[in-house]
Amino acid sequence: MNTMSKIMNCAGIVNCLHNHLGLLKLGMQQGVASEIVKDPVFIVSFPRTATSILHRTMAHDRERFRNFDLCDMMSPLPPVARQDIEGRQALADKVQKGMLDEMESIFPGYRECLETMHGFRVDEAEEDLGWYDAGLGHMYMDFLMLLYPEFRAKPGGVSSLESKECARYRYAWLDMVMRIYQHKDKAWFDNHGSTEEIKGYGSTDDMERGNRAAASVDSRPWLMKDPNHAAYLPELTQQFPDAKLIFTHRSPAHIVPSMAKLFLCFTSVQHIPGARGTTSEEWGQEVVLRMQHYCQGLVNFAEAIKGKPYYGLGVDPTRRIDFPFHELAKDIPGAIRTIYASFYPGRPGPSPTAEAAFSKYLEENERHKRGNQRRSLEDHFHLAEDDVAFSDYCNMFLTNNDCQTTARIIPFLGVLVLLDNVATCETPTTVPPATKRTETKSYLGL
Repeated sequence: MNTMSKIMNCAGIVNCLHNHLGLLKLGMQQGVASEIVKDPVFIVSFPRTATSILHRTMAHDRERFRNFDLCDMMSPLPPVARQDIEGRQALADKVQKGMLDEMESIFPGYRECLETMHGFRVDEAEEDLGWYDAGLGHMYMDFLMLLYPEFRAKPGGVSSLESKECARYRYAWLDMVMRIYQHKDKAWFDNHGSTEEIKGYGSTDDMERGNRAAASVDSRPWLMKDPNHAAYLPELTQQFPDAKLIFTHRSPAHIVPSMAKLFLCFTSVQHIPGARGTTSEEWGQEVVLRMQHYCQGLVNFAEAIKGKPYYGLGVDPTRRIDFPFHELAKDIPGAIRTIYASFYPGRPGPSPTAEAAFSKYLEENERHKRGNQRRSLEDHFHLAEDDVAFSDYCNMFLTNNDCQTTARIIPFLGVLVLLDNVATCETPTTVPPATKRTETKSYLGL
């Protein structure tokens, strides 16, 4: 790390430890301890598989889900309720001016560069890994990316940050944070619901609608996302046994150069030029190892649930859904409607307000408006197709003759979704009865 990186990470450690202590104190409150996280939705796919745009678009359905924005993770004390619109705007402004704008002044153009791959925006949904900073007392991903040569040189070649024991701790921490914010939401409604959120309800019928609105806030599930989940699915589902999982499947040959370019860009301002582990070739090799970690985790999990129920995830389309990347990327609203139909049968799909929010967000965030990073296996990262074959994963989740674009159903997957003809969010009629789900292919939306 260069001098500025060391200063930033030392300051970050102090901030992380402060947040760690504050959140622990909140987590030990009696009201928080009695909270239960119910039916959370986790997007658990590999990096660079359109999951960020899916996550951030779905998060705009405030009636259906609650989520964490980047500002929550960067400045969690005191927590701000999901419904406190003014408080959340003030928090976002504080983080933007006090943290991200300062970063831009130190590294001009850095934020614009990251926008071409994964933008960091204070008032939008962000990956769960942001909470691990406070949980561990240091910058989780910064350490993994900046210090990977040291980790790889140790016996076993893996950091303790990537152990299963650490994963169990991280998910327990995440569960505590979710319960803290659930408790905060309820407390906010107790103090403000009648005058803010339910303001204007005058008649008896209107008051009943207001009461239903208040109750719905308590029941909204969390919408979460982190590519690292793919490597730790047994630990994730142990902590959250009623979780609903969303997978997208893409050729590793496309994922690896995209992920390597992201890591290279992200760390470029924090290392000494020419230092060990900073060349494109070295990043290519590191990302192959990281991709192997993700693929093996998903393959092992799939094998573990093959032929037997594993918290219902092996056979139940209300608990798990799989998308081919190219189908998801071309129709995000259609994918969301399909997710709702699968996870919440018998309930309505996205409301007109949510659909309008989806369209507005996607229009404002079209990829071509922010540019794209050039990358290739051979030219940029000195990798060949054989280096990124990952045959176990491809054979299990992608077709043999076209690993790059087409996914296929296999018996222990709940459903595979093809979106070409998705038009409504009615309860799918093509899902076979529960007793036949392990024997019959199921294609929602066809």
